[in-house]
Amino acid sequence: VTTKKGKKERAWVVVESSTNNVEPTNGKDATSGNLKTKDQQRQQPPPQQIIEPFPTLYWLTSPLLRTYISKLEISKEFNVPKMEQRLRSSPSHLSQMERAHESYGLKRWELLTPADRANIEKRGWKGALDERRGVAGIRRRDCVKCLHAHAAHYLAQVAEKRGGRASTT
Repeated sequence: VTTKKGKKERAWVVVESSTNNVEPTNGKDATSGNLKTKDQQRQQPPPQQIIEPFPTLYWLTSPLLRTYISKLEISKEFNVPKMEQRLRSSPSHLSQMERAHESYGLKRWELLTPADRANIEKRGWKGALDERRGVAGIRRRDCVKCLHAHAAHYLAQVAEKRGGRASTT
């Protein structure tokens, strides 16, 4: 993904996690609510950093579009199971979806630097992030992950063909 400043974003995310025995870092004891001394705060282990693959490239940022698509997803006619049923009953729609998944996977993989790819392979994540995974990391080409992910991908492709950013205005 390329940001407004032209910087390439990576296809994984750093997630902060902690165990149940680690107290919050707000300087208070989790049980009593009393402020902890500086020595007590220093003794607290830092949260662990866990790096996990995250296959999604595109997100809808327009609140209006997100709302409309959310309404479609819960509607009786355009919800995800109905859209999958339509997809599977139409060879031409299925072919279009296969092309969409393929282009998404190829784009995700090509955005990575050689060092990123080597790191992914070293960690055993290639199967989660390579070109075989489609829109938002989906494996099956006859499935819909969520309509938001597919709409975001479609709009990104349209914008890319026009040489700019996708816009709702």
